[in-house]
Amino acid sequence: MEKPLIKVTIKKRNNSLFNGNITHYVSIQNDITEQKALENKLHFEATHDSLTGLPNRAMLLNELNKVIEKKQRKSDDFITLLFLDCDNFKQINDEYGHHIGDEFLKAYTKRLKSCVRKDDRIYRLGGDEFILIINATKGREIEQIARRIHTSLQQSWNVRGCCLRTTPTIGVSIYPKDEESATSLLKNADNALYKGKREGENNYILYQT
Repeated sequence: MEKPLIKVTIKKRNNSLFNGNITHYVSIQNDITEQKALENKLHFEATHDSLTGLPNRAMLLNELNKVIEKKQRKSDDFITLLFLDCDNFKQINDEYGHHIGDEFLKAYTKRLKSCVRKDDRIYRLGGDEFILIINATKGREIEQIARRIHTSLQQSWNVRGCCLRTTPTIGVSIYPKDEESATSLLKNADNALYKGKREGENNYILYQT
């Protein structure tokens, strides 16, 4: 790192010529551009998935709490939490190798982004698990969005010449119908996901008490 740039000047003594006014000063200037860039890089790495660039689990609860806080002012608004799992991702890794699995996850992320709107959020929890925070103002929109994402993710994938086919299982939890806290919404979406897994995978399940 470059040494700080130091500018030194001299302050004149008080005398009749300057009438006690400050005519000079001493300043030290330090360029911290590289330091700030490093801090920003470390923060990004701590809060985002290194493979896909998506926000990670550390960001999810913090941002979900903020979204809920905003929605509490609008009683007719919904927040939909979608918990996605790729049913046969392990098979892709086992058959084609982890390098193909990683490329598949990047393509999976790209397709997910094409399914949602600009103000919706996607997170990668790890492995083949993703969370989507969907802003929906009408109850009927929720199932339409889940169906659209489910249909899109069933289509075939061409990854480095490998033709891959996968199916998704999606658990759905809705604010404020199902729960009003971030942790409970996430838990309910997780429960709905595993109910879908038990019922044969390749489907989307809305959480029910």
